[in-house]
Amino acid sequence: MLSEARAALGRFEGAGRHVLASFDVDCVGAAWASGVSALTHWGISSGTAIQLARTFSRCPVVAVFDLIEYAPACDKDGRTGWLLASEYVLGLGERAQPSR
Repeated sequence: MLSEARAALGRFEGAGRHVLASFDVDCVGAAWASGVSALTHWGISSGTAIQLARTFSRCPVVAVFDLIEYAPACDKDGRTGWLLASEYVLGLGERAQPSR
C-alpha cells in the first residue's frame, strides 16, 4: 500500500502538479479506530495509517492533507482522536524537516 501511494504521488510530481491528499479514517481497523462513521473490522493498522500520513507529508506535491470521517461521539476512549492527532503532528514534523 505504501509503495502504491508513493508511486501515485511520484506521477503527480513528475507532471509538476499539486494534490490534495484526503485520508478517510474509516479505512483503519476498528481495533485501532473505533471513533469513525463506518467501522471496518479488517482495515489497516494504526501503524500503517501513520506511515501513510508521513508519506503524504514528505511529498512536496501534497499541498493539502486532510483527515475525514472522524466521529467524536463514537470515540468513547479517545483512541481515534489520538491516532488522528498523531498523524497530524507527525505530518507537520515531517513537513518542517529540510528536504533530503
